[in-house]
Amino acid sequence: REAEAPRVVNVASQSGHLNILRGDPSKLAEFSSPDLKKERLMELMTQFQNDVAAGQHSINKWPGQPSCSFMALRMEVG
Repeated sequence: REAEAPRVVNVASQSGHLNILRGDPSKLAEFSSPDLKKERLMELMTQFQNDVAAGQHSINKWPGQPSCSFMALRMEVG
């Protein structure tokens, strides 16, 4: 796709596989949807960051691997 401000996103670990969302079929479906828009992706990632920061990621069915939590607290959303 062409964009005015293209981005390169690189996830080079097991944390980048969608199967880490298998605990929540609705999250898995949303992240793997061909109709997922950037705005919704940003909302989901912000929700993940906020849930990790609040210690609520497991309750809200986000991945619980330490590497995911570490990454969430350091990623830039926007």
